[in-house]
Amino acid sequence: MNVSTSKPLSRFVLPLACLLVLAGGCGSAETESVAASDVVSGDGEASDGTVSADATAGDIQADAEAVFDAATSADAEATPDVGSGADAQTADDTAESDAGPEDAGAPTCTPTTPPTEVCDGVDNDCDGVTDDGGGLTKGSVAKKSICDDGDKCNGAEACKAGKCQAGAAMVCGGKACNDATCDKVKGCVYTPNTKACSDGNKCTTGDTCTNGACVPTANKKCDDGNKCTTDTCSPATGSCTIAGTKQCNDNNPCTTDTCDKTTGACKFAPIAGCKSCTASSQCNDNNACTKDACSQKKCVHTKISGCAGPTDYEIVSLVPKTTPIYVPGGAYWKLTVRNEGKRYTGGYSGIMVWTLYSSADNKLDASDKKIYGTKWKGYNVGVGGINPKLESFVDIAISAPATMAGVKYVCVKLTGGGDKNLTNNTKCFATVFKGPEYKAVSLKVHQSSLKAGSPGTAHVVYHNGSKPIGQLYGNFWHSTDAILDDKDLKIGTYGYKLPSPALGKTQTITSYKFYTQKTAQPTHKYLCFRINTYQDGWKMEGNTKDNSVCAPIKLVNDPDITYSPNHLYFRSKGGKNYATVPYGGTYTCGVSQITNAGYGNLDGEFPIRCWVADTANWNYGTTQVPWKSAWNWKGKIGGKGAVKTVLGTQFAKLEPKTLGVKYLCADMNHDKKLVETNYNNRQCRKITVAGVDMVFNAGSAKLGGSYKLPQASTLTRGKELLLYFGACNMGNVVLANAPNVLKGRVLLSKDKTPSADDYVVKDGPATTSKFTTYQGYGKFHCGWLHDSSKKITLPKTLAAGQYFLIFELNYGKKFAEPMHNNLQIGGVTVL
Repeated sequence: MNVSTSKPLSRFVLPLACLLVLAGGCGSAETESVAASDVVSGDGEASDGTVSADATAGDIQADAEAVFDAATSADAEATPDVGSGADAQTADDTAESDAGPEDAGAPTCTPTTPPTEVCDGVDNDCDGVTDDGGGLTKGSVAKKSICDDGDKCNGAEACKAGKCQAGAAMVCGGKACNDATCDKVKGCVYTPNTKACSDGNKCTTGDTCTNGACVPTANKKCDDGNKCTTDTCSPATGSCTIAGTKQCNDNNPCTTDTCDKTTGACKFAPIAGCKSCTASSQCNDNNACTKDACSQKKCVHTKISGCAGPTDYEIVSLVPKTTPIYVPGGAYWKLTVRNEGKRYTGGYSGIMVWTLYSSADNKLDASDKKIYGTKWKGYNVGVGGINPKLESFVDIAISAPATMAGVKYVCVKLTGGGDKNLTNNTKCFATVFKGPEYKAVSLKVHQSSLKAGSPGTAHVVYHNGSKPIGQLYGNFWHSTDAILDDKDLKIGTYGYKLPSPALGKTQTITSYKFYTQKTAQPTHKYLCFRINTYQDGWKMEGNTKDNSVCAPIKLVNDPDITYSPNHLYFRSKGGKNYATVPYGGTYTCGVSQITNAGYGNLDGEFPIRCWVADTANWNYGTTQVPWKSAWNWKGKIGGKGAVKTVLGTQFAKLEPKTLGVKYLCADMNHDKKLVETNYNNRQCRKITVAGVDMVFNAGSAKLGGSYKLPQASTLTRGKELLLYFGACNMGNVVLANAPNVLKGRVLLSKDKTPSADDYVVKDGPATTSKFTTYQGYGKFHCGWLHDSSKKITLPKTLAAGQYFLIFELNYGKKFAEPMHNNLQIGGVTVL
């Protein structure tokens, strides 16, 4: 047909232009007239400006490899009858939807195929709303942005001005004791960790993250050793506060009321020579030279001037010749007594005895210890008349034990000598007994880690603030909290001899050798050093609080199981190992080299589990894990550096979601029943799961329609119908020898399930010899199973009515596929 500058030309040129714009809409309602020379030559159009009604089969075949070119014809006119010839269609056959002056107001938008809205500023699905999310009717509200890539971690994308705008990336964090990660489906995911932390209380130690919370392992000890005081720790500063001494009072003036520092109990010790009373008649001391009275509920005896009573000795003083007195050791004393009564004339029958006691306070009681005792002939004292006479005794030698170190008391008790009044025969005197004043200054362990039962060396510094006494010893201890007490583990039995520095001097030992205790555990995080003068304990000085010092150590007596990702692989039942594993098999995982990095031997059972995930994550057992295997391994691995191969015992088949590049992860001893020095038993290895995955060439499987046109909704019996039948491989393995392996067929079925009673439209092998992959998993490589020039005629014996048109690939299932997505189904009417 010759083209003129009239309306009929626009009816052919405009639809052809829409056909060439595969994903866009059509032009305006009216089309300008064009000259014959302005018509662009193309498929279905003569170079002289004439337009052919049908494209040739060769033109269609030439475009067969365009996989996703699914544009819809821009022309809404009816398709001419097949076989009517190239020029059979006239202007009168054109549908009324063509634009022109006489068709003003007719719709000019043609939807894309499939009618999917994209962010381009164009109404792709012709629903009257631009960039509305796709597939929605006019006026509806899109529930999901058409730019949404399904990844919550990179924010919410939006379509603005025909372009997709990126969203703000999600920021995960802010939860203490949790590791924050971002999952593209869930968003922020928080996993509890086991890191060190601080609970904000400086009175706790060893704070560790446990189940997502900061939990301390111990409390700081505030103890001054005196149970009569209240000792507290300030959470804000961590400093100890010592409250006032407990007050004890029995309201008895003849007792000394004290609180026992050891037990915290009140003690009420009678005062020697003191008698409580309520009346003066209760205070007779049988001494005619004293006046007896009751004052403030205790008896008072006042001497009557000029009266000489019976013999009455009184202790005046006890003075050491030198001070301070160093213990353990001896000292000389001067004792002075006085006779307040008449001279004793009873001869030897009146021998007096004095005894010395050490006391923690200024009163003599049953808990005090005797340190000296001797006899004295009291009648030799030259006392006479009513005037008191003093007599002193010097060079009384006593030996003071080390337990007397500190400020103590010495009490003197007199008996005998004809003295009948014993109320003033006991008296205590404050005395300074000074023991060694050694102080452990510092301790530094040379080794970064120690095996239990192995030797080590340390740098030790200690100081002597007093006179050296006896042989000096040192002991090492294992401690869990750097506070040396009874629950800690002593190293050795007797201790080690140490040089004893002079008064005020400091001693340094640069390489002090010790042996760690074989029964020590990694929880013993400190090594402590203590000074003493005896091999069997603390018999050195009164104040021993500064005699010890601790330093952190690392004990590695436990095993430490480690391995690298390169040692992790899939393992088949036949014993073959895979880093790239074929899809469809049954596998377990194996570790070719487990290494014990610790000193302790491994002899026992611990669990192992493996899984496949899209990313290197630890979500074992979740929906993100399409394959998993778990078992318990029992065996022996030697100490430091020993290597073992572990083979899995539980097999599982790879599921559909595993195809492509994934991560094979493994976790050993995840229940942590086996105590290890470090928990570093998790590894992930990038692996590839290989397989063929055949799918239909999207939009190309058609019967009764033209290339690039939608599937015809009606099929006419006895009429030749064009057949298009293509397939793609979206897997990552080449499908070779396709004609012998891959089969495809077209069915007309009354239901959506292929069965024997369906009408077979076409059945046969692939016509392309091989389907390769294209740029890895998820990409398509396509080919034709049936040539587009083939014609199909439905027999008139086929019953008319509603059918389902089914295109099916690999229906013989001669090879396993990860995703069996080989059906394409659509409803048609057979006329």
